[in-house]
Amino acid sequence: MALQVIKLFKKIFKKCDLDLYVVPYKCISNRTGDDKMLGGLIECIPHSYSRDQLGKAFEIDLHKYFLKRYGSETSA
Repeated sequence: MALQVIKLFKKIFKKCDLDLYVVPYKCISNRTGDDKMLGGLIECIPHSYSRDQLGKAFEIDLHKYFLKRYGSETSA
């Protein structure tokens, strides 16, 4: 469902001429086990960090990491 929301927002941003970088990743449902409760595959994105890796590496929240990495409008 989250991937569907990402795709929807990508369409909305494009329709509104907003130059925002949104890329939904691929996901393949692959249930295993007797109860079919385990599984799933997602697309690997090269040169990316998980939320966990960012937290451990930089010990800051996502907002502060984003500002540190990409800056802010007020710093321009």
